[in-house]
Amino acid sequence: MNTHTPVTQPKRNHPFTPVADVVVLIALLLVSVSGFAQRTTGTLRGQVLDSQGAAVPNAQVTITNQATGVSEAVVTTSAGTYQEPSILPGKYTVTVNSPGFKEFVAKDVPVLTNQDNVADARLDVGSTSETVEVTTGIVEVQTSSSSLNNNFDSNQVLNVPVTGGVAFSALNLAMLAPNTIATPGGTQGTGGAIGGTRPRDNNFTVDGVDDNNLGTTGANSTVIFDAIQEFSLQTNQFSAEYGHSAGGQFDLVTKSGTNNYHGSAEGFFQNRNFNSLDNLTKAGILGHTPGLTGKPAYDNNRFGGTIGGPIIKNKWFVFGAYEYTDLHGAGSPTTLNAPTAAGIGLLRGMAADAAVTNVLTNYPVAPSANLPSITVNGTTIPVGTLTIVSPQLQK
Repeated sequence: MNTHTPVTQPKRNHPFTPVADVVVLIALLLVSVSGFAQRTTGTLRGQVLDSQGAAVPNAQVTITNQATGVSEAVVTTSAGTYQEPSILPGKYTVTVNSPGFKEFVAKDVPVLTNQDNVADARLDVGSTSETVEVTTGIVEVQTSSSSLNNNFDSNQVLNVPVTGGVAFSALNLAMLAPNTIATPGGTQGTGGAIGGTRPRDNNFTVDGVDDNNLGTTGANSTVIFDAIQEFSLQTNQFSAEYGHSAGGQFDLVTKSGTNNYHGSAEGFFQNRNFNSLDNLTKAGILGHTPGLTGKPAYDNNRFGGTIGGPIIKNKWFVFGAYEYTDLHGAGSPTTLNAPTAAGIGLLRGMAADAAVTNVLTNYPVAPSANLPSITVNGTTIPVGTLTIVSPQLQK
């Protein structure tokens, strides 16, 4: 007779519950994903000196985001230097405290994406209850890195001239950067030629996430203008994390919520009655292009808005943006050969059944017989040139 000894499962020797295991797994996945993303932050560093130019070690430096109230604290080294290697773009207040010196406060210190931003401090001897306050708002020339960066803030992004159609983007600001030229039609890729490279060598990211469209070798997403915090273009000597392409690095950083509820509304409207006509369209309307009569159809409407604010002040924030696009227009005209109205009548008379007759009834006809006729079953069919303008639709 066989006997079976019951087997018991060993008890778990760690305090995690299944729910905690899932949370840890998700956190590890997020960490691993972020490791492959490009930077969406900047570096802030500086040196603290006294009135005689000597370094002030062990000074307390507090860096506070003026929009969110989030603070980071660091201590100066023996050389009086400090550095915060990764903070979000925006304006900051830098406060420096050290025994025997007046408190130093620098407001509106700008931090730009992918930049080595500098905020130095010079302390005066005095009581710590006294405060020396300065307002900067000036971006210093970057001398500690060979990277060539071009940063455009939200105000510059919103001032991009918006034209008709769908080919508009904050990335068009790249044409204002040195070492960048526009490329002629037919060239693959978008964004222009950076440093002599082909446009297909450009790299596009949104909030550090890859945004490359492999089919068009350009940006995959159209980011709403009002949702952009900053557009950064690196044209040369970027770090190893930008190993995707050898051309320009097009980085878009979107906005976040702040300690104050805020929002915006935007609208854009164009149509055929408001827009002026170019010379080619005018020539077509005057009869030089067969089949083109009147102004081509065009209606372009966009509207949307943004809203953001705190969930918990100084801790959690929310921001959202929405835009609706409705574009109806006429595409490029296409010329083909087709029977005239008289020719369609002759073809209908030769139709074998009602189905063919119905097809010929809805068939487009040429306005005049300006081409050599054709013969169908011994019958001469007059033929002319027909211009068809295909519609352009986007929602």
